Amino acid sequence: MFNPAQAPPDIVVPDDMHIDHPDPEIPEKIKQFFGKTGKWWGTWTSPQVKGGYNAVLVIKRIINPEKADIAYLTSDFPQWYIEKSLWETTAKFLKKETGRISLLIPYDPWHTHIECWFESKAFVGVIYNRFMLSRITWKPFI
Repeated sequence: MFNPAQAPPDIVVPDDMHIDHPDPEIPEKIKQFFGKTGKWWGTWTSPQVKGGYNAVLVIKRIINPEKADIAYLTSDFPQWYIEKSLWETTAKFLKKETGRISLLIPYDPWHTHIECWFESKAFVGVIYNRFMLSRITWKPFI
């Protein structure tokens, strides 16, 4: 099991953030995005740029099999012009032609979106940006 002490020290999820466990009627392929606690973290990296920055994804509520309320928190990373922030939005679940289900999160700072999905047993994500491709593997934490 993941050791929560390894969660990024530069990002704190507010204690008062409300997180709802998914309704039992939600399909399992959608519930897996919640995990055990709804909280995930990882480090974004890119083949084009050295280093990477930490981020936390909180699945606050799965509204239905098509939408989820999320919070996205980042640390400062000046090399990529990333400022520490917390923002909340509604993400969409999308079934791809391959059968894969993705969570699409609008990412306003870069005017793009984050796409996350399960690949084998790993929860991964990608940001498609005009100048750079970034990847992350999300790890659960409590």
